[in-house]
Amino acid sequence: MAKWLKPQFWLYLLPLIWPLYLVKFNLNGLPFNFLEVAILGLFVWQLIVWIIEKRKFKLDKVFVTLSGLFLVAGVVGVLIVPSTQVLADGNTVFEAEKIALGIFKGWLVVPYLYLLMLWYSVRTQKDLFNSLYAYLFSILPLAFWAFYQYVSGDFITADGRASGPFINANYLAMYMAPGVAALWVLIVRGVLFGFKPTRFVIGTVLALFYTVTLLMTQSYAAIGAVILSLLMFFSYSWHLLQKFNKNFEFKILKKIGAMLLVFAGIALVAAFALFVNTEKWKLFTEFKERSSSSVRLQLYQVAFEEVKRNPVLGLGLGQFQSRYDLDSKEILGHQPYELIMLHPHNTFLAFYLNLGLVGVLLFAFLAAKMLFSVWSAEGFEQKYFRLIGVTMFVVMLLHGMVDTYFFKNDLAVLFWLMVALCLLPMPSAETSNK
Repeated sequence: MAKWLKPQFWLYLLPLIWPLYLVKFNLNGLPFNFLEVAILGLFVWQLIVWIIEKRKFKLDKVFVTLSGLFLVAGVVGVLIVPSTQVLADGNTVFEAEKIALGIFKGWLVVPYLYLLMLWYSVRTQKDLFNSLYAYLFSILPLAFWAFYQYVSGDFITADGRASGPFINANYLAMYMAPGVAALWVLIVRGVLFGFKPTRFVIGTVLALFYTVTLLMTQSYAAIGAVILSLLMFFSYSWHLLQKFNKNFEFKILKKIGAMLLVFAGIALVAAFALFVNTEKWKLFTEFKERSSSSVRLQLYQVAFEEVKRNPVLGLGLGQFQSRYDLDSKEILGHQPYELIMLHPHNTFLAFYLNLGLVGVLLFAFLAAKMLFSVWSAEGFEQKYFRLIGVTMFVVMLLHGMVDTYFFKNDLAVLFWLMVALCLLPMPSAETSNK
């Protein structure tokens, strides 16, 4: 059978269309987007193939148990919300149940089906490399769009920041920041282990272009997260190369590090030149007036209070917006700077408030398992491969301290790809390396 007739072929290329979740439509009155339909269709196709092949699965009790708890937490996050909620103005009706059901479908179940297909399909590192490359190239049209906005001044954001097709520049920054880190990691890997000029040139051009585009989003948290994650990557690479006596590669890594330090200096100067006259930079350290920093301080105060009030079940899926509207004035003692807040701007708080105590504990457990996947991997090759996913995940964790990852269509599937890069392929299934 030709490889393009196999669902796995399209599964590994699926990241190419992740941004198409923005294309939305109704099917028999039910809201869907292009990405959801693509994943659901691919999952049905994969099931049919597995049935025809009489595929036998080895039951992974840990995976099944954690998956079950995750989905149960999602179901509870739907059941505890009211049908509707009247907001503080006394007129606006918040469609609480519809929003919870939509989030359960689009941000939990459909992305989980993507993970399920990866979990039982990935056999080699090459499979995951193909998915990683597909994700990296999915950023390219978004980066061109954002670059055009910055050059032309034709922004769609109210604050004049490059955002591509997104209404918020932070959405673009969250989607591309792990990819920027991954590109620099892949460049270093390429130089250390089998230098290929064409691949090096393409990777370097993309890395430079994406880095500049990330600067144009003016997301300081994303930029800082990428820098810190790459420092972690270099530090652990240094350790691994020494531990496994890779003396030649170790010498090359030191030279690469020196060159990248020079580039980092140039990037910081460029960033300062881009940011110094922006309104966001002027307000960045302002905590008394309305600014990004002061708004977040109010936001965290309200979010932590909501956790105290709902310590077991949280608020339910997608309910932070309505509770912030109803409770923020009482909690703060005065009217907040921003009346409409969709997320708590912290990934751990988002898991807690959306999925309750079970949800945040599951995320913390999975985060620990991903971070320690390098240590638990067998041999140098597998450890160094795992380091790609760990570096991307560190970007998410750091950036996720001040923004909300996972709870968005594209960010959910991106998260599960990071999980796959950290935990797959299983040692017994891995037959090739790249």
